[in-house]
Amino acid sequence: MIPNGVDLTIDAVAEAARDPEIKIEITDEIRERVAASRALLDSFVAKGRIIYGVTTSVGGFVNWLVPPALAKNVQNNILCGVQSNVGQYLDDAYVRAAMLARINSLGRGASAIALENFEKYVAMYNRGILPCIPEKGSLGTSGDLGPLACIALVGIGQWRAKYRGRSCPARRRSNAPASSPWISASRRGWRWSTARRSCRAWPPASPPTPSG
Repeated sequence: MIPNGVDLTIDAVAEAARDPEIKIEITDEIRERVAASRALLDSFVAKGRIIYGVTTSVGGFVNWLVPPALAKNVQNNILCGVQSNVGQYLDDAYVRAAMLARINSLGRGASAIALENFEKYVAMYNRGILPCIPEKGSLGTSGDLGPLACIALVGIGQWRAKYRGRSCPARRRSNAPASSPWISASRRGWRWSTARRSCRAWPPASPPTPSG
C-alpha cells in the first residue's frame, strides 16, 4: 500500500487496519515532498520567523518564544501535556487505522515533519509496534490530540506500546528492529499530534473485528 495523501479510501484503510500483513511503501516522490516541506520550515526558523508551535509555545503560552536550545524539551512537553486519555485501550485495528490515516496525511508533504521521523513512523507501523491508546478523552478543537499524542510518545520512546500481542513500556520497543526513537525538535512533536485523524480512523457503520 502506498499512502500518497491523495487517493487512499476509507475501504482501503479499513482493510489494512484489519490485516496487519498489509505493509506501507513510501515512494521517492513522497520522500521528496516530505523533505521539501521540512526544508522550508527549517529555512523559516533560520530566518528568525515567529511561527506558532515552532518558535513559540502553544495555547495560553503562545506569547512565549522558544529558544532553539529548548525546542526539543518544549515539543516533548507538548506531547506529554496533551496525552490526557483514560480508560481501556483501543482495539489494534483502530490504532492501525489512526496510524495509517496520519501517515497518509504526512505523506502529502505539507506538515514539515522530518523525513527521518516520517520513515520511522512508517517502520513502526510496518513492524507492528502499536501504541496503547486509552479510548476516552482528548482536548482541543480537533478532538484527537490525546490519541495522536500517544502514538507520538511511543515514537520518542515514552508511554506504552503493544508488540506481538504484548504490552510494555515503549522504551523497550525502541530496541525492536526498525524502531529507533524519533527525534523531537521544532514542530516535530506538534505535527505528530495535530489534525483530525484518529477520530476519522473508522467509519461508524463498519466497526473492526476485535483482535482479542
